[in-house]
Amino acid sequence: MIRLRSPHTVIVYGAVTSLADRMVLVVELLFGGPPNAFEELLAAPSPGAIQAHHRRHLRGNAFLHSKDRVHDDLKSTSMLLDGSGREKMVAAHQLNRLATYTTRSSQSTQVNIAWSAPEVLESGGSTYASDVYSFGIVVWEVVSGERPWANTSHHEGNPVSAVDGGAAFVPWPCSIVDMAKACRDEEPHARTTYDAVMECMKSYGRHELCRFDQLFVPESGCV
Repeated sequence: MIRLRSPHTVIVYGAVTSLADRMVLVVELLFGGPPNAFEELLAAPSPGAIQAHHRRHLRGNAFLHSKDRVHDDLKSTSMLLDGSGREKMVAAHQLNRLATYTTRSSQSTQVNIAWSAPEVLESGGSTYASDVYSFGIVVWEVVSGERPWANTSHHEGNPVSAVDGGAAFVPWPCSIVDMAKACRDEEPHARTTYDAVMECMKSYGRHELCRFDQLFVPESGCV
């Protein structure tokens, strides 16, 4: 667990394994609780604020991937505030399963369906690629100002179809649109990578604007 400590993730100190039906984790106490920044972001999104939010997610998850771990539960609210007001990624709910771990999840496992990749819902196994897919949903959620799949069954079409107009169709830098699109490919092997996403973030605001409904138009120009 020591090798999984990072300034960008909630620290796991240990685990209680003596219980027959569950494992209890001993984690860092974060006095700040959930940040209000995400709700403010949904109320008045801007490219600069979006970039900062995405960068915090990327740093935490990129660290886990560098340690051969997958997050397995990435979503927009996977952040808490420490006593200094710094955001840290919550990534301890399953000790960040090994990237090679593909065992089907038990029926008691709670899955955040709205952010889950298709293959996770089918097999229960999480990978680097499924984390990337979840990040793509986070990007869509922040830019659109809507909760994913709010008004439709999950994977019953694109999440944009669940939005009643409005924020999802305003212009945004094409780099953001392209990045989210590349993260959400239905085929895991065809998705972009975190390294490519980090490079893409450097070009935020430097491209022409796209309508965000173009997220689901084929061909990506950024990643």
